[in-house]
Amino acid sequence: YLVVPTSLCASDSAVKIAYSLDKSKVLKKKYKNIDGIAAASHTEGCGCNDGEIIERLMLTLKNTIAHPNVGGALVIDLGCEKTNYKVVSRYFDGLFKSGKPIDYITIQDLGGTRKTFEEGRKIILERLEEVNDVAREEVHIKHLVIGTECGASDSFPGITSNPVIGQTVDKIIHAGGSAILSETPEMIGAEACLMKRMVSKEVVEKFIHGMEYYKSLAKKLNVSMDGNFVPGNEAGGLINLTLKSLGAIQKGGSTQVVDFLNYAKTIRRPGLSLMNGPGNDFESMTGIVASGANVILFSTGMGSTEGNLIAPVIKLSSRTEVYEKMGEDIDFNAGALLDESISMEQLSNKLLDIVIEVASGKKTWSETWGKRSFQIWSAGKLSL
Repeated sequence: YLVVPTSLCASDSAVKIAYSLDKSKVLKKKYKNIDGIAAASHTEGCGCNDGEIIERLMLTLKNTIAHPNVGGALVIDLGCEKTNYKVVSRYFDGLFKSGKPIDYITIQDLGGTRKTFEEGRKIILERLEEVNDVAREEVHIKHLVIGTECGASDSFPGITSNPVIGQTVDKIIHAGGSAILSETPEMIGAEACLMKRMVSKEVVEKFIHGMEYYKSLAKKLNVSMDGNFVPGNEAGGLINLTLKSLGAIQKGGSTQVVDFLNYAKTIRRPGLSLMNGPGNDFESMTGIVASGANVILFSTGMGSTEGNLIAPVIKLSSRTEVYEKMGEDIDFNAGALLDESISMEQLSNKLLDIVIEVASGKKTWSETWGKRSFQIWSAGKLSL
């Protein structure tokens, strides 16, 4: 269950309401089909210009609430911000009519923080029975949408963890499922490898436009795309951004690229889609999940610990050393490819089994530690 502020002005109230209920052992015992009550707090929604910034925020929030992993939502605004009910209702019209339990409150209308806290808790407590009635059912693997991500990379993900993810993604796609590959800065230098796999001229043109959009935005903000190549990457043995990109795109496997999506846009067809998004792990995963990913496969070379607000994140280490050192954060050791007599095919089959187990309810380490990261990629925001 999500508590969703429409702006930074309502984020603190959303966090307080969600935390007060999520920490209750009584509620967790009573409502076993609800994994948690969390707040989608963020820093957007006011103090900015109109247009793309607001549209991206609304799309991300709308598709996050609409996600199958979300059983219900309480939406909160302050009342006077750019994203108050009058604005939100235009973007969320279809969502409010979807049948999913969604409620809306305004802090200023209710009379302040305390009354909002009490009313928010009351509404959620009245909704939990309805949300809890939705239970997991056995379905075909074709319903899986795998998000792919990498972070804290060294020179080994391109050899071990990323190819293992790619082979697993291929198997899910061949079974009728879908996957999303993002992180636009980590496609620079590898464009030709991706373009030759695209199913149509239309997808190629959308991809080129998306890359040009990202580069143009970087130029306007006087930001170098090379900033994606961080000191930790170099310390881990990577030489330059192009080699990082060639390793990173292996997470997308070898199937055709069926679509190119804008950030947080819902996937439209089964198969592998590319999403225009940043390399920043939090922002990237937020967009990928809003686009429809229900499980994320996250490759890390030096050890990354973050999770996602509403989707389980399966962490793969590129080296056995990292897996042994961070065994309470890493779910899968792709370093076994080098250290043990295990083939890529065997590792991929093993990872596929874990994906199915996690989709069936098994907790990943990031879920165990309550890692619920949510950060929206702002469209070139200039604070006012």
